[in-house]
Amino acid sequence: MKRLSLIAIYYGINTCAFAATVFGGKSDAWWWPCFILSNVIGMTGTWVLMRLYKVMNVNTATAVTLGGGFLIIQFVVALLFKSRLSVIQYAGVLVIASGLFCMVRGEKKEIPDDNTPKSEEERA
Repeated sequence: MKRLSLIAIYYGINTCAFAATVFGGKSDAWWWPCFILSNVIGMTGTWVLMRLYKVMNVNTATAVTLGGGFLIIQFVVALLFKSRLSVIQYAGVLVIASGLFCMVRGEKKEIPDDNTPKSEEERA
């Protein structure tokens, strides 16, 4: 449950930061305020991601947050900014979604207490 909550929070933060970035990029008057806002929001997202790494396999967490965030942003941009994807772009979205499914389904169930890399002596 904690994992799903952190992922949902990350998606929300990431989507807001990206929306601010796009809005600022389209408006000269709002460029600096949106730049600052998107970076402040983005730092919060990084904090949430670091919390997620404590409760989830790092590879899976990275795939789910970055890949899933990308998919969500594509749909948000399409809705908010009336941007349309081509057929081949929709195929790319499907490939990314398939990859996310594979990453989640293939995740090892055990989560080590410490995700830090081990020294050569500790691995032996």
